[in-house]
Amino acid sequence: AVFAPAGLVGRDVRFEPPGGEERPAAEGRLAAADELARWIERGHDVGCHSLTHRPLPGLPAAELERETAEAKSVLESLLDRPVLDFCYPYARHDAAARRAVAGAGYRAAYAGEPPCDDLFALPRMMVYPDDGDARFRRKLSGYYHWLSAWHRRLAWGKR
Repeated sequence: AVFAPAGLVGRDVRFEPPGGEERPAAEGRLAAADELARWIERGHDVGCHSLTHRPLPGLPAAELERETAEAKSVLESLLDRPVLDFCYPYARHDAAARRAVAGAGYRAAYAGEPPCDDLFALPRMMVYPDDGDARFRRKLSGYYHWLSAWHRRLAWGKR
């Protein structure tokens, strides 16, 4: 599956990650609607990645609705098919964002945590263009979430 920010389909973007990380989360031209349609024709799925790829935690209710429900409507109109899944920008979410996604009619949403029971906070793996072969293999291993959590605990213990 690929997740598209509905309001940015076909545009050039540079997504700066929240939190001051050095590298951009992504940059370049996003797939246009006809390219997404070809992706679907080849048996893949297209989900929604919000309207504008803003971090959702802390947004007012009207903005959450725009980023979730309006985004779903826009993407469904572009693709002429239902959009069932959502992916949180930067894997960031809170209870209000999860409620907005569920209320917009998505069947599930992907976040960044290790496996859990919440259909609106399912795990996902972010892959970056500069991930080397070793890191990519670790991400595919099934242990990456565990290793990442372990590394974070080690880093926090040094502060």
